[in-house]
Amino acid sequence: MQGINPVTFRGVLARGSDEKVNLTIGRIHLKEGENAALQQFVTAVIWGGDSESPNEEDIIGHVVLDETHFLQGLQHLFPKGELHAVR
Repeated sequence: MQGINPVTFRGVLARGSDEKVNLTIGRIHLKEGENAALQQFVTAVIWGGDSESPNEEDIIGHVVLDETHFLQGLQHLFPKGELHAVR
């Protein structure tokens, strides 16, 4: 499984540590079976190391969110439409 349009923020500081980590956020769309509904998720992975993408042993944390709920959360975080101004 691979994320759609993943973006990685490198060198993010982790709370309670001086060690910098990476944060990768991507979209995942799953369809299990021909007649199944498309499931849409956003996944976030916190990982260490200098590789291009996280290796299993580098993953510190991982979360999967329903894409609709994630987008609604962003609308609350940026209520004045700030995301639309970023191009």
